[in-house]
Amino acid sequence: MALAGFASAAPLKQADRAGAASCPALPQFATKYAPLLYLQAGESYFLTDPIASLPHVVPKDDSGAVLPGPTPLTGTNLGAYSRPSNVWLTSLDDPEMNPAWQHGNAPVNGKADSPITIVVTPPKANGVIDVFYMFFYAFNHGPKVLGRVYGNHVGDWEYVNIRFSSAGQPLAMYFSEHDGGTPLQWSAVQKTGDRPNVFVAVGSHANYPNNGNNGKHPYALPFGLLSDTTSSLAQGAKLIDPTANYRGYCYDGSAFTASDDTPLKDVGWLDFTGMWGDARYPDSDPRQYEFAGQYHYVGGPTGPVRKNLMRTDICEQKTGADCIPATQNLVQVKNVSHL
Repeated sequence: MALAGFASAAPLKQADRAGAASCPALPQFATKYAPLLYLQAGESYFLTDPIASLPHVVPKDDSGAVLPGPTPLTGTNLGAYSRPSNVWLTSLDDPEMNPAWQHGNAPVNGKADSPITIVVTPPKANGVIDVFYMFFYAFNHGPKVLGRVYGNHVGDWEYVNIRFSSAGQPLAMYFSEHDGGTPLQWSAVQKTGDRPNVFVAVGSHANYPNNGNNGKHPYALPFGLLSDTTSSLAQGAKLIDPTANYRGYCYDGSAFTASDDTPLKDVGWLDFTGMWGDARYPDSDPRQYEFAGQYHYVGGPTGPVRKNLMRTDICEQKTGADCIPATQNLVQVKNVSHL
């Protein structure tokens, strides 16, 4: 993948499908403008290495049957389980038992215990370049409504992406939040120096461009029944600097290639097109309950390869007039179909 127009880093080359792929160290602007994450003060489900989670899961189909294939699951062979139909990386442990592996470890002095995934895609027709900063948590703990928790699921992929000019200047940024997200012009993004601030909601890990109304981000439900909660550093937020621990990759629309400065070259886990968690538990499961279309346990998320990395507009799903980066960083009331 060739990134032309900047002199501060070696160009990313087109990945060779025959196996001689090349992906130099990430361009300097990908780390210079990397986000700073502020985990909510009460967070107990931290970043997890997606590869390290694989010994704790088994691939199943929609019927709950274990799929045949290579074992044990590794970062190299996971892609072999990609199917046209759904595949669910199903926890070997009951999440109600609160297994330790689903919690991860808190960051120390801004360094996450597990690496962030950074993916650079090739220039688009107008020369812009997208860089994705992707965060895996082994468990999503949903918010409470009337004393009951909704939106739990095993596995949680969240991300932000920054769109750069061909000269490596940031233009806009997208913050993933549940089943949607917020696009902002770069001038509207809150920053610490050159680094954008990302406020991460407790439990759900939704990424917000501001700290809300004193940490509250309301949903479009009556009486303010539901909201996400974030924290600032002054309120005890836990800082993560992705540049302190990351794996870098190029993606050309068909394959991932590890960057030269990433020691672990496995990319099979990035090729996996299934879901990184359990399927939604049936109503007959004693762990399950529902209210107003929201379930206690929902299905796990898709992984990086299914995040529309080659998008034209900066948003993951919306396009055109529905995806115009805002010029003001405002607290918004969110409409979500699921948590």
